[in-house]
Amino acid sequence: MRKAVLITVFVGSVLASGILGFFIGLNYENLPLPLLLPPLPGDEFYLKIGSGSMEPAISAGDTIRVKKVTNGSLIEVGDIIVFKSPRMTDEQIVHRVAAKELHDGLWYFQTKGDANLSPDVWSGEDTWNGMISEKLLVGKIIL
Repeated sequence: MRKAVLITVFVGSVLASGILGFFIGLNYENLPLPLLLPPLPGDEFYLKIGSGSMEPAISAGDTIRVKKVTNGSLIEVGDIIVFKSPRMTDEQIVHRVAAKELHDGLWYFQTKGDANLSPDVWSGEDTWNGMISEKLLVGKIIL
């Protein structure tokens, strides 16, 4: 009986140590988001923030919930949006809408990171007067 108790305690300790070591050594930032967060409707997705340009509202390493929006009329000044960089097609940027203007039938947005001193000045395709067009919109932050 004593031997069985000792074996059970030993196996339990090894198992508990292994699980504890796994979680201590686990790098949360490298886990795939679907393992950590609940599933979303088809028009929403999670995005991990890579910079501190939106401090203090959103910090580097935070995960945000985004609702897909491509219609500029659904975006208001003050909203935090995700958009494709007009300079680098594989880069997405998360900034706040500082101004909104209709030009030639398209909505254009002046954006600014909360931690940045001045608004963004964009140039390139799908920009006008330093602003991005709704063609670059990916979505709006909802959480």
